[in-house]
Amino acid sequence: MVRTLGADAVIDYTKEDFVSRGARFALRFDTVGNRALSDLASLFTRQKLKTFIVSPNRADLLALNELGEAGKAKPFIERRFALNEAAEALRQVGEGHARGRVVIQIVV
Repeated sequence: MVRTLGADAVIDYTKEDFVSRGARFALRFDTVGNRALSDLASLFTRQKLKTFIVSPNRADLLALNELGEAGKAKPFIERRFALNEAAEALRQVGEGHARGRVVIQIVV
């Protein structure tokens, strides 16, 4: 799935600890925040660690919308749940089993 999204390399975190393999990364985005900074960098390195916090604004959201409408950006939707299955959807996300976006559909 992540290769289809454009990843050059893929590591299955359930089978391998990417930190222990000794690989170096030019850039790494941690969207979950489940690794300590000390796991990723040594005190004796010149690596720079920066915190990046997204603050969505109207212009950015409109740009993302344009990319989506043009087919240049497409989210990976793993599963859609009906509204009456919301508890199951939240459980799946909360237990860390979701690989992509989980959608709760509300039909009116």
